[in-house]
Amino acid sequence: MKKTVKNASRSVVIQVTDEDITNGVRCSKNECVLALAWKNHPAFSGNDFKIEIGRNITKFHKTNEILRFATPKEMRKQLKEWDKGGQWILPPGTYEFGVLPEPPVLTKEQFEKRAANNLKGVEARKNKKTFKNLLPQRQITNVNVD
Repeated sequence: MKKTVKNASRSVVIQVTDEDITNGVRCSKNECVLALAWKNHPAFSGNDFKIEIGRNITKFHKTNEILRFATPKEMRKQLKEWDKGGQWILPPGTYEFGVLPEPPVLTKEQFEKRAANNLKGVEARKNKKTFKNLLPQRQITNVNVD
């Protein structure tokens, strides 16, 4: 069965505890500190769901739909550092997973202009002179192998 994906209509406040910090698994979207806090939330405990914590977007998988939330800004840098092996430095407490902003609706002209600019950028990056390209090429002419 295919799940429908939609942005959440309201934010959710999650309580992070010392136990979540101690039991969190690095590099795991489903078992990290924040995922454990979601699983311990009174409104969700006992329900069948899956949670994926991303640096920008958190996905709450229910049986027939996926709700997307904005990961709190203070968590983004913390998640990156923690996954690399750093310490969890944010204190236990409440953190709000907000509603994602609606994407802007583009007119046909705006869309075409954006697409043309993207193509210009791709071509510019292809032709960009890099430091490596500016160095003279080395040539080996005489090789003596004894």
